[in-house]
Amino acid sequence: DTSFYLLNRFLVLENSHDVPRLSVLTLVLKGSFLDDPSSENLITVDLNPDFLVKSLRQSELAELYIWDPTSGLVSHPNQETLFNWKKSSLADILTEKLSINSVLPREVFEADLDGHSYLLNLSSLGIGDLALVSQIKKEDAFQALNTLAIQSLQVGLFIISLAFLLSILFSAKLTENI
Repeated sequence: DTSFYLLNRFLVLENSHDVPRLSVLTLVLKGSFLDDPSSENLITVDLNPDFLVKSLRQSELAELYIWDPTSGLVSHPNQETLFNWKKSSLADILTEKLSINSVLPREVFEADLDGHSYLLNLSSLGIGDLALVSQIKKEDAFQALNTLAIQSLQVGLFIISLAFLLSILFSAKLTENI
């Protein structure tokens, strides 16, 4: 039983051409008032999620977002992804992964999304069932490793070629008197 819920809601502003949709993060808490502790109330707080979005935009390679198994995508730096997350295959993958392992410290897995292979890392935030998800294209994740391997191969071929040429020159000088 969770003591709070995070809901991602949208306000659609009519007659507005600049910002037709506004994201609102709603925190719902169970509680009671001090004068009547036996009463059960729901307390809701609406937040502008810009403070989360600014934090999540700090990575240049990976997309970072917050996921809740109950309400889905809580915060994402890309507004369109946030508005259309239910249509993506990622929603099904994350819901399945989080339902299999509800006590999740950290998990890394590979998923195919929109024809691309991605590496995803799920990490529990320690607040309810919230998880931080980082997503990066597999080729971007291994680009530095691939570049290093290619450059090492090129340097190795250069050294072998140089050694071969030097051995031909020295062997020609050694066999010159024979």
